[in-house]
Amino acid sequence: MIKGRTAQRKVKWIRKQPDGGGQETEVSGTTAAIEPAVAPKEKGKGKKDSAADATGKYDINALKKGLLEKGMPESLLNLLSPADIVENAKSMGVIK
Repeated sequence: MIKGRTAQRKVKWIRKQPDGGGQETEVSGTTAAIEPAVAPKEKGKGKKDSAADATGKYDINALKKGLLEKGMPESLLNLLSPADIVENAKSMGVIK
């Protein structure tokens, strides 16, 4: 089918297929068993943890009003989680 579409009789192919037709590679040496990596379970190491814990301390509706006054669009506020609202309020100076 491809040969019929080409104007030339002898076409140079970009890659030659191996004799077996597929890609087979031999691995020398022994192989180790693959084990899934386990994430460490440490709490209190990131900013997200502290912001998520602080959401109970603040009135989220009051923070939203303060962020609106500072110029944050309401469409963006609707997308943010309570932890993100607290974090943005801290960075914009609504909370000290």
